[in-house]
Amino acid sequence: MMRLSRATLAGLMVVCAAQGQQTARPAWSGDEAGSPLIRNFTPKVYKASPQNWAVTQDRRGLLYFANNECVLEYDGVGWRRIPLPGGQAVRSVATDGTLVYAGGLGDFGYLEADAHGSMAYRSLLPLIPADARKFRDVRTIVPTAQGVYFGTYEGIYRWVRGENHIRAWKPNVQFGRMVGAEGTVWVVSRGEGLQRMGTNGLEPVPGGEGANELRSIFDRGQGLEVATVNGLFRRREGQLTPQTGEAAELLAGSSVYAATVLRSGSLAVATLLGGVFVLGPDDRLERRLNKDRGLQDNGTKSIFEDREGGVWVASAAGLDRADLAMTKFAQGEGLHGSAYALARHEGRIYAGTDQGLFVLGKGPGGLAAFEAVTGAKGLVPAVAETQHGLLAVFPDGVYQVEGGKAKLAVGARAPFDVSVSARDPNVAYVAGRDVTSLRWDGKRWAQEKSFAGGNEDFRSVLEGSDGVVWVTTQKDILRIDWRTSEGLVTRFGAEAGVPAGFKNVYRVRGEVVFATPKGLLAFDTAKKGFVPWLGAGKQFADGSHPVGLVREAPDGRLWITGDGYHGELVPAGGGWTWKPMTLGRAELAELYAVLPEGDGTVWAAGTDG
Repeated sequence: MMRLSRATLAGLMVVCAAQGQQTARPAWSGDEAGSPLIRNFTPKVYKASPQNWAVTQDRRGLLYFANNECVLEYDGVGWRRIPLPGGQAVRSVATDGTLVYAGGLGDFGYLEADAHGSMAYRSLLPLIPADARKFRDVRTIVPTAQGVYFGTYEGIYRWVRGENHIRAWKPNVQFGRMVGAEGTVWVVSRGEGLQRMGTNGLEPVPGGEGANELRSIFDRGQGLEVATVNGLFRRREGQLTPQTGEAAELLAGSSVYAATVLRSGSLAVATLLGGVFVLGPDDRLERRLNKDRGLQDNGTKSIFEDREGGVWVASAAGLDRADLAMTKFAQGEGLHGSAYALARHEGRIYAGTDQGLFVLGKGPGGLAAFEAVTGAKGLVPAVAETQHGLLAVFPDGVYQVEGGKAKLAVGARAPFDVSVSARDPNVAYVAGRDVTSLRWDGKRWAQEKSFAGGNEDFRSVLEGSDGVVWVTTQKDILRIDWRTSEGLVTRFGAEAGVPAGFKNVYRVRGEVVFATPKGLLAFDTAKKGFVPWLGAGKQFADGSHPVGLVREAPDGRLWITGDGYHGELVPAGGGWTWKPMTLGRAELAELYAVLPEGDGTVWAAGTDG
């Protein structure tokens, strides 16, 4: 039902409709996940070294990055450099909710506002005992209720805010990387195995004698898990046992560098050789982020999930942010052309583009990808699911689609839309140069009735619950009553309140609603004309918002879009709450096809901003 436009359409986007709910499963966590939306921040953008090591976010929402030249501060618009003494490299950053801490080469401290209100570095080095001040990189910082720990190979240091001294623990030989879990810190001490900080200092962890090169410790609700350079281990009955299966195979040889549990429950693992692996609670691969899928480098050093659910990846090539709420399908995922129509049929997603009809399946590596439906080519502006197969509009007629193949059902002149009867699943309607009704005769679709339009283009067609058929043109709206033997046709124009321009007809909350340049309209039988439809609120009925499309989701939400905008109307207290530009992060403005589904997933295609 979408109108064509001079605008160039983007590929398809799949979006998790539970946007903003951080516990929702990410949109990429299934067999229908496309490529994640990744934004690259290059050294030219943030004006510092390509190498980044760690990321954190303060209570104001500002992001901080450990960079080889400085601490980088990002407010979502601009970048600012915060240097450490001597311009040393910064290897770690963290926050306890109040202060932002930074660790460099032989120094660590925190950021505080200077006289101008800008953040500046303050060193804690003077508080360290003189005999413990010789250390190199501060590789990790872990804030806890007992104080803030700074981890180096030469020692572990703890500062309690307000105190004028720092306590230090020295290794017998050398510490490995310190990590945080269960409210304390853990570390592998060479020759002694895994240790954790207890009430009286570092204590050996039973079963941790063989641990080495610790990367992370976490709990996903199935007991303590340990990530080392060689893969994942689970702690069971005091012993560390290596995990087996798909995750183990994927991580073997990839050199694990960091791991973090996302709010969705997924585990994101950064590796030096294979990019980032996102694993589900069952350790099955949900998504792999690497250079082929949008990252700047496969050598990833840190993963951080921000407040909005975006996953930041730090590497030696720059910074990347992957949006967990959306994945995309475009040419790289097998979807060619500009998408105009969407439908799910027999459990599979179909997309109509200006290059043909495509169905979602599996591509190389088992990842989701579209493939072309054979049997017909050309623009597919509309599709409709029926009990007798999928109907798709091609330039020469309406095709029935089954098993990935399209077969001509009924020829038609320049068809543009197809819809199914609201009363009889064996009846469908086609709009093009003519308006035609089709009936399923038990074996095939056959033309039943027709209204010739001459050289006029009929843009959309829909049957109301009373059996009356409504048809839109760029100039008028027609009502066709095929319930009568003569097939009464009534044309409504400007005198009946019909605005000029593209118009589409939809069924919303059981009513026939028209999306027009003057907003949403409905037919008033008593007035014999069109009046503002208030079912979506005043703002879409007063003429201030041109509407091109309105779709009702299974949960009652309405997706509405027009020139330069889109959004959701969410039922609230007998009225609506408007959430504009829901898919704005995908650089989508006006949408040209929307398919909301019952599980909260939304498929959408629109302009490539």
